Amino acid sequence: MANQVPRPRRCNAAPTAAQLNDLLGYRINRLSAAMGQQADRDARALAGLTLAEYRVCAVLLLSGPQGVAALQQITLIDKAWISRTLTRLTKKAMVRGRADPDDGRRTSFELTAKGQRAASTLIDQSRKRQAGFLRGVSPAERVVLIELLERVQRNIEGNSR
Repeated sequence: MANQVPRPRRCNAAPTAAQLNDLLGYRINRLSAAMGQQADRDARALAGLTLAEYRVCAVLLLSGPQGVAALQQITLIDKAWISRTLTRLTKKAMVRGRADPDDGRRTSFELTAKGQRAASTLIDQSRKRQAGFLRGVSPAERVVLIELLERVQRNIEGNSR
């Protein structure tokens, strides 16, 4: 008996759905995951792209040519993942890289015509999805929602410094 390993104690019962729903991070993560699943489904069906590929294409369409570091900052996707994504997009003829004229060590990536068409189609579909997500939310409530999300984001960014 002296050599017996003690069994770990059971922690309290699992939190209830109501308790989890009170946690902002849990709610936002569920919302983000559900939205991401729908975006991924559309990206694959409409353009043969993964969600990460779609996000990179959308940023390039809306922001213009970008380097890996800028894409990482905008998308919050890991740099290595961005690099692999750009490689796949280049093979799919959606993106092309060009040497940065200001720094030959860097490459700036831009959409090809094929990439522009795919990104435009997916952004249009995203706007349709968003309209569905916001069904029953008035225009005034949408403004408040965005303002509240921005305030929470600023609070988070202020606390991370």
